[in-house]
Amino acid sequence: MVRVPVGRIVRATSVFGSEDLADALKQAHYLRLVSIAEIYTDVLMSELLGERLPTNDELIAKLMATAELASSSSWPRRSEFFNRLHGIKLDEFDRNAELNAAKRVRNIVAHGLGRITSKEMENSRLGSQLSLIGVRIQDRRVIITEQSLVTLSKLTIDYITWLDEKAGA
Repeated sequence: MVRVPVGRIVRATSVFGSEDLADALKQAHYLRLVSIAEIYTDVLMSELLGERLPTNDELIAKLMATAELASSSSWPRRSEFFNRLHGIKLDEFDRNAELNAAKRVRNIVAHGLGRITSKEMENSRLGSQLSLIGVRIQDRRVIITEQSLVTLSKLTIDYITWLDEKAGA
């Protein structure tokens, strides 16, 4: 790992995230796996809505597009819309605590390039939450291992399978 001097501080990472290619690839894979669950949820919500409404009507098509945009803005909105429109409560997924932890890691990678912010560090349960999915914290950075990627892969498959069953697919 390259150590980059910055003022009086010596860092193993730059402000642009890890300089270790293997770490960066693990973070990218992690982000992608959580995004698969996210996008699958959005697409399924739209598909289920399209099955129930006539999509050849221009007004209904515009309303559907508005609902799709509003529901995909965040996970809480996804949950709200899925429950309201399809009667499926996403938080009833039996591994929801793990999925929520994975979403936190995804946000840390996407918005902080793997570095945990001071605000996130205030959460005394963060370490135990992330340990549910095999991710640990070291020097205010998330450490994603090959095993945590395997765990997330299985979690993503379980979530999609559960959501399909709930939707009657």
